[in-house]
Amino acid sequence: MHSASTPFAAVSRRWPAAIAVVVLSWGLAGCGSGTSADVGGGGETTGLATPPDRESAEPVMAEGAEMPVWGYSASCDQPRPEGEDDGLVRPDPLAGDENTQFYVPAVEEMLCNINDVRSASVAGQYTDSDGVRNGSVDVGVVMSADSSEEALRAVRQAAVTAADEQQLPAQGIEVETIEIFLADGSSVSGPAHAVGDDGSETMTGEAIRSLVLLREAGAGTYWSAVAGEDLTLTTYLTADVLAADYGQSREEAMSASTGVQAEVPPEVRQDLVVVEDGPLTLTYRSDLPADLSEAVLGDLVELSAIEDVESVAAQLSTDPEGREVLRVRTNAANPATAPDVDDAVADLQRSVSAHGLQLDHAVTGAPAPTRS
Repeated sequence: MHSASTPFAAVSRRWPAAIAVVVLSWGLAGCGSGTSADVGGGGETTGLATPPDRESAEPVMAEGAEMPVWGYSASCDQPRPEGEDDGLVRPDPLAGDENTQFYVPAVEEMLCNINDVRSASVAGQYTDSDGVRNGSVDVGVVMSADSSEEALRAVRQAAVTAADEQQLPAQGIEVETIEIFLADGSSVSGPAHAVGDDGSETMTGEAIRSLVLLREAGAGTYWSAVAGEDLTLTTYLTADVLAADYGQSREEAMSASTGVQAEVPPEVRQDLVVVEDGPLTLTYRSDLPADLSEAVLGDLVELSAIEDVESVAAQLSTDPEGREVLRVRTNAANPATAPDVDDAVADLQRSVSAHGLQLDHAVTGAPAPTRS
């Protein structure tokens, strides 16, 4: 997914991959205490005996965009278990005091009471030292595609308020990040609190506003806004890179992104356009020339179509000397076999050089070539 997938990494690392994923029709699966789910729809659906799986090798799609797996396993239409005396549920009863994983069903239920919220995940970990906890929790929410800016802001504030009401900060557990996914695949993420530890305003509110403006402009398929110390706006565009109007569509998408004016300017602002053409993904930065010759684009398409190639990702960047580089990563479909891409890469090298760029190519997900 975009994973955007990108991607809820802080939460995904906190959940064991061995937990099974249950995917429902668009209704999502829950954090509840049941044991089964009717995937076909229409039958009785109970909660999960285990907490949501945060890791999956397979992307989950909704309306053409990749969605977070946790979103499908923390549904608001599913029962949730009662927390322990401290309000937490620990999936591993044998876990020690180090990096104890937990989720907070009461906070999830509070978020689920908000209009447009379809799924809520509140998960984290803590370390207990002599009865003193030190930990953090991250919030993930899936909302309807037409959710308003006011609704997004309300969910963000509600997450912090609900955590306070459940006395998480009093337990030494701080709410860190919030990530909100919309049903069209768009997302916004950043610090959950409006004001940081240094007293300055965090950029999450600006990210929410920017995401809404990007979606209103409509120059793309879906969008993401990520706030930290900086602000990154990404437009995901599904397009045929060899089509006659491709360049115009890409330029319109970048123009719409750079045209979003920040009310609170970030220290660093980055605008990206990610073009998805089947197994080929191209990432463009606003600070670099975006034109690639038809020959380069054609060679990238041919590379992505080779047998045993799962996907190709290309991005324009610069090397330490400031030279423009086309960075290409070819992902092997079979981890046991390296795809035969030598001829295609040689063709790409020639077209890239003729375009005045350096080529940085590597194959990922396959054995390294042996040296004689």
